[in-house]
Amino acid sequence: MGAEQHGNLSGVGFDLFTQMLGEAVAEARGETRDVEPAEVTINLPADFFLSEEYLPEVDKRVLVYRRLAAAAELSDIDAIERDCEDSWGALPVAGKNLFDRARLRIRAQRLGCTSVTLANGRLVFQDLFEVPKAVAFKIKQKGGLVFPKSGKVTTPFKRTQEEIMPAALGLLEMIGGDDEVEE
Repeated sequence: MGAEQHGNLSGVGFDLFTQMLGEAVAEARGETRDVEPAEVTINLPADFFLSEEYLPEVDKRVLVYRRLAAAAELSDIDAIERDCEDSWGALPVAGKNLFDRARLRIRAQRLGCTSVTLANGRLVFQDLFEVPKAVAFKIKQKGGLVFPKSGKVTTPFKRTQEEIMPAALGLLEMIGGDDEVEE
């Protein structure tokens, strides 16, 4: 994605951009399909993209974005990330954030969370109604708040931009939303 497309991505948000991209590609192929709207709003101050310096081929970059947008399992995200690192080397921070954002989306959807934002120095999660008591206790020990009736969970965040995705993802990992393991 070039500077112009990255500007479009910044202007409309990643979820809407990938939805629009999927619709445009389907239309160009003559396919008619409904693209599901994003179910989780992620509004965190971090960069989420693969730079031209990291992956110079536009078509391959778009393919990675499409694969991430279509991924439904955490293992899918891990496989796509491995493919990228095997082909183009270690991901820069914005690229790592892109993959963590996809993991965050999947976990949030599984847990029923509809929104992840940063507001007033706190990570805020909306509609997390199923927080185990032991996890709620850990969150409260770290200065967080859990509101079971409204499903709101907040936790302090006063670190760098590079740490925001791991912090948000870490909280959801504590709560759950793992891939189903077949026994």
